[in-house]
Amino acid sequence: MKKLRVGVIGCGRISVMHLVPANYLEEAELVWCCDIKEDRARAIAEKYGIKAYTDYIEMLDSGLVDAVLVETPHYFHPEMVMECLKRGIHAVCEKPAGVYTKQVREMNEAAAKSNALFGMMFNQRTNCLYRKMKEMIAQYAAK
Repeated sequence: MKKLRVGVIGCGRISVMHLVPANYLEEAELVWCCDIKEDRARAIAEKYGIKAYTDYIEMLDSGLVDAVLVETPHYFHPEMVMECLKRGIHAVCEKPAGVYTKQVREMNEAAAKSNALFGMMFNQRTNCLYRKMKEMIAQYAAK
């Protein structure tokens, strides 16, 4: 079975939480990381024995990746996801989808047209605090 080659855009504190599990999936192989701060990308690359980039477009065009985790500041999520999808590279985006509604709509439209898969991380949906808040709001709205 061919392993899914995975890359990460953004090597900040959020990505560190996802790198360890991604590195131990039997079906996937962590192959590269990218960050505009070269020292941060290099540190992650050395730790995991992967390739480091500072230019995500160069990384996407390398042909070395099948799927990408986008874990950058919120403003960049739609742009980076769309660049992945344009190349047929699967993308998983850290929350939120973006900052501006127009960009998020464009990203969703790009996903609908692409043969690549696109997913969002909404990891707080299972947090009991937020589930209770949702329940309370729904009860209030029903009155």
